[in-house]
Amino acid sequence: MFEAYTHEARQALVMALEEAKALHSTAIGTGHLLLGVIRSLPLLVPLRAEDVRARLGSGDAAEDAGLPFTDAAKRALEEAPLEAQRLGHGRVTPAHLLLALAADADQLWRQLDGSVRNQVRKAERNGLSIEFGGAEKLDAFHSIFAVRMHDLGSPVHSRGFFDAVFHSFGSRARVTIVRKGITPVGGLIALAHNDTVTVPWASCLPEYFSLCPNMLLYWTMLEQATTAGQHTFDFGRSSPGGG
Repeated sequence: MFEAYTHEARQALVMALEEAKALHSTAIGTGHLLLGVIRSLPLLVPLRAEDVRARLGSGDAAEDAGLPFTDAAKRALEEAPLEAQRLGHGRVTPAHLLLALAADADQLWRQLDGSVRNQVRKAERNGLSIEFGGAEKLDAFHSIFAVRMHDLGSPVHSRGFFDAVFHSFGSRARVTIVRKGITPVGGLIALAHNDTVTVPWASCLPEYFSLCPNMLLYWTMLEQATTAGQHTFDFGRSSPGGG
């Protein structure tokens, strides 16, 4: 399978194995492949390795000399030479492997209902932008969350509560903020463990609902999590039959 892989691409696979072992994983998944690519192309991949590691979490497997690839990772490895061929390149580089990993997010996008995709595009057309961060983004999130909970007549978790959450989860807790210009209009908190991402808190300001900030928030989170190798998404409570 790896005859067409360049030395740099093979080194990325070696680094993926190193990452899987360091995280005590039972297999090399797409998230570990992504970490290998990030280490190979640190200036070209807009993701931080520590964020991907936090999303993957640490397992409890004993260190093993060799680890198998997950089915999803095998598909990415098989897709990478096809990406190279489509571009007219003779060898597989880490960049082709990155394109293969991104194909999971592309497939997820195609599986979304057409109305959902239209709402995401509407948010982008209306100039909404996304930013990611850790505890330093909590002020922006909490200002939106408090307003929305007051509107709904629900008790508001204190700012200190969220500080405690981030202290406990560390880098496995992340904030996503959507802005209209410089104004934060929506946000969510995502907690990661192994291949699962949970979104227990999310809010948007009602005066911006028509711009579809919630759809952009959730899609961007799904896109990043899928590329990082996480394939289970827990959106918290939902309406009966809505899941």
